[in-house]
Amino acid sequence: MIRGEELSRDRVTALLEGEGRPLVFEDCTFRDLDLARLDFGGCELRSCTVGGCSLTGASFKESRWQRCRAARTDFSAVDLVDAQFADCDLNNTLWRRAKVSGAVFR
Repeated sequence: MIRGEELSRDRVTALLEGEGRPLVFEDCTFRDLDLARLDFGGCELRSCTVGGCSLTGASFKESRWQRCRAARTDFSAVDLVDAQFADCDLNNTLWRRAKVSGAVFR
């Protein structure tokens, strides 16, 4: 579990490539990062701040988002098939060409 870190793209890339999957991020900050085309498939984000990020073309297939703040995030062309969102702030987000079949928003 990755807890309480303010993350950079380099750190996120290293975690996604080096650790056992799926990863759990708790109380982490991904503010205003370019996370385009990274594979977060199966990861869990708990109480994270993802505000202002570009996630264009990234994969969040079967990911779980709980109590996250993702205002102003660009979800364009993101694969969110079977993802689950619970109690998340998704205001002012972009969703062009995002794949959301089977995704649950509560």
